[in-house]
Amino acid sequence: MKKCISVLTLLILTPATVFADDWHAFGLRGGSGVLGSIDQDFWQVGIFATYALPWKRTRKNGDIIQTALNVDLNHLNGPGNQSIVIAVGPQIELIRPTSRVSWNLGIAPTYIEKSRYNAIDMGGNLHFTSHIGVKFEMNKQWELGFRLQHMSNVGLEDSNPGLNLFLIEILQRY
Repeated sequence: MKKCISVLTLLILTPATVFADDWHAFGLRGGSGVLGSIDQDFWQVGIFATYALPWKRTRKNGDIIQTALNVDLNHLNGPGNQSIVIAVGPQIELIRPTSRVSWNLGIAPTYIEKSRYNAIDMGGNLHFTSHIGVKFEMNKQWELGFRLQHMSNVGLEDSNPGLNLFLIEILQRY
């Protein structure tokens, strides 16, 4: 675990000049399950990077619709177990430069290292994570975001309780 945290910290603190121009955001994200549900005993923390995809459009009113690829490396902690979670998938983002607010929506195939948390069987290692989020531009380089995500195996296994998490993120744009 200490090695994982060291690597995550190094990736976040590495100067932007090391990365290609298309990697346009790096950040930290963490949160917990939705209260009052089976999810409330779970929490997750991790790092993420966003790679700009070539599809982007600026609307007449100045709004930008942009596609990106999210790469997430997370530590998931639940009742009686913990595991590494890796997700890579596309998102679409609506950026409203005049209001300094952006919205994003995405889905990602997800690998979860361990699928059993005490009596909760998550249903295998292959899942899909869908999310919706909002970000607020604090200045030209930093953003604060909130994200609601759902992780599920979409019925690939008999057991499919799903996991809903509410996450807070801070990211640096390049």
